[in-house]
Amino acid sequence: MTYIITGHYGSGKTNIAVNLAIEKSKETEVTVVDLDIVNYYFRTADFKELFSKHNIKFQGISYANSNLDIPSINFELTENAKNTTVIDVGGDDEGAKVLGMFDFKQYEMYYVFNMYRYMTKT
Repeated sequence: MTYIITGHYGSGKTNIAVNLAIEKSKETEVTVVDLDIVNYYFRTADFKELFSKHNIKFQGISYANSNLDIPSINFELTENAKNTTVIDVGGDDEGAKVLGMFDFKQYEMYYVFNMYRYMTKT
């Protein structure tokens, strides 16, 4: 199964993606994919060490956590029916564009919002 987690900047989507991956790793192999090319400040890549403790594979933009601002995707995203994939993606139009590069056969998409953030109260 593929889970796509999206939402506005600062909504908590990365934290939800990380916790979902850890929970699913108790049942099956998990790959976390960081496709958030919109926001470079909070990256799923920050959790690589935690992922390795839970045998979670990670795929992300190779320049994440560097001083380069290059939203380059240099990996192939393939679905595996036996495994779980958790994708962290930006919640605006630019984030949606990157999803258009892939043809997911089966997925669940969750839009995370935080009513306490000033830009998403309503």
